[in-house]
Amino acid sequence: MVSTRLARWIRSTYPGISADAVLRELAVLDRAAEVAGGQNPERIAAALAFIGAGDMSRFREALELLQIDWRDVLVMGGLGGESWPADLERLLGED
Repeated sequence: MVSTRLARWIRSTYPGISADAVLRELAVLDRAAEVAGGQNPERIAAALAFIGAGDMSRFREALELLQIDWRDVLVMGGLGGESWPADLERLLGED
């Protein structure tokens, strides 16, 4: 499930129907946290959305990268460090 604050960010960053497509893709990624060593699901979803930065083709490339190495997704999405909770709050606001 995509958090309210992440959904808000996606709707403001991805144009038109792209936002709905991103939200649908992320909604089925509940297992991504399991695959990613038990990482926080919002962290994974946000990193994917941040990599895309409004561009659907970049977002889809990030989804493919997730299948190869979830750690690269976190780093590329700016959430790879120990300060990721604070970084996420700074970027998305409070939940």
